[in-house]
Amino acid sequence: MTASRWFNSIWASGGIGTGVALVVSLSIYGAARWVGDPLAVASQPSGDDYRQLPAGAVVIVTIVAGVVAIGVAWLSKQTPVPVTVFLAVVVVGFLFMLYPPIASAEVPSTTAWLIAMHAGVAVPIIGALSAHILRTTPAE
Repeated sequence: MTASRWFNSIWASGGIGTGVALVVSLSIYGAARWVGDPLAVASQPSGDDYRQLPAGAVVIVTIVAGVVAIGVAWLSKQTPVPVTVFLAVVVVGFLFMLYPPIASAEVPSTTAWLIAMHAGVAVPIIGALSAHILRTTPAE
């Protein structure tokens, strides 16, 4: 199977995007830990108890984001303008998902690292699924 044929399958496209997103997010996580940022986030919303963000949480959230994006891509393909619908929904979703790192981080540097991880997850997943939609949607 050639590389371009992978984008014919929504699961393969989403899997590729999610795999790249995992590498990117864990790299950013590792860089943050390497420079000494505690990556401390509130254990409860609006709480004062801060705990270090575990790497496992980064993995789980990235995989969930990929699965949700695959679902949104599939639903978008049922509309007359699938790419437009997909991008509108995922961009709005991405913007809403910026609230948790802003609200829960203990220090501003943690907020910056968390936002970078969010963007590092969003870009490859959105890119791969957009490529899938563009490749599999008939031109008008």
